[in-house]
Amino acid sequence: MASSQPLQATSSQYLDLEDLIMSLQIILESPEGLSGQEPLASAQQRPFDSHSSLAQTAALRRQAYTDAFNAQRSPCYTKHKLEAFIQDIAQRIGDRTPPSSSTLYRWHTRLQSSGGNPLVLVPNFDRRGGKGPRMEGELLLLAEAAIQTTYLTLKRPSIRVTYEKLLIQIAAHNDQAPADKQLKVPCYDTFRRLVRNQPQYEVDLARYGREYARKKYRHSSITPTTMYLLERVEIDHTPFNIFVIDEESMLVLGRPYITVIIDCHTRMILGFYLSFSPPSIEAVLRCLQHAIGSKDYVKERYPDIQHDWPCHGIPTTAVVDNGLEFHSQDLLRATFELGINYQFCPP
Repeated sequence: MASSQPLQATSSQYLDLEDLIMSLQIILESPEGLSGQEPLASAQQRPFDSHSSLAQTAALRRQAYTDAFNAQRSPCYTKHKLEAFIQDIAQRIGDRTPPSSSTLYRWHTRLQSSGGNPLVLVPNFDRRGGKGPRMEGELLLLAEAAIQTTYLTLKRPSIRVTYEKLLIQIAAHNDQAPADKQLKVPCYDTFRRLVRNQPQYEVDLARYGREYARKKYRHSSITPTTMYLLERVEIDHTPFNIFVIDEESMLVLGRPYITVIIDCHTRMILGFYLSFSPPSIEAVLRCLQHAIGSKDYVKERYPDIQHDWPCHGIPTTAVVDNGLEFHSQDLLRATFELGINYQFCPP
């Protein structure tokens, strides 16, 4: 596969999360990155992060169902079994409006026809005709602010109470705004849909706390037998039982952490990231970038090393624990664009 410049896990580079995600996306945009796949329809040619947050959330929801469907050892195709399967997944991910069996099968077929490219799961919201007033611009900003400051709090107010807070904010805005800048009041159902489209994990985390969310989204699974390289990888962090000391100043620099990606089929390390910072989304993305890139630079830079490190590529499935960093929307977006199935395992 094509690869970008190899990641150098040094402390001299500090890229923000957008840079890390964009560097991962280079692999997808290269001519060899998605070889053998049909060109995407125009609606799916756009980068994932250029779609609205609503479309991104909908695509990630669809992917949760298709990933679970593809992970079955004995796929269920009968309507009765498929409906039971869908209800199980809906309960697991906190989806209040699960798809029908025909809808899931349509998503699955579309994904298979595209060669597994997840961008086909992005809905064409921007191509749909109007269905009444929509929230956008300043109104959408006020609505999202009301959700963040009122609904997504440990006080756990209802959607109705949050909506009433929004009405107060709209009235305050209109009192100060000129006639051509007045905001229209959205109907309650429109606002309720916006609230219910929030990522369920983030809702539970904000309204019920970290411990509740951790327990709710922990689920047991038996590690399946792998059949080929990169079929399944595991990502984990661990601290070293040492403290690093600067040889010149003799100051204690800290206790290092290492993030590692291991191929389950060969048990070989695909990539790692070493830092003094506790586990974070940045560590996971840097480790993923290192795992995907070629390791040819290692022998060139360190000639004393005798053996090759022929480990690189995009894994099919990445298994992680329930650490908060693994629930990051940035990480979900990056793995979605790379076509990596994302699974949680019990800690």
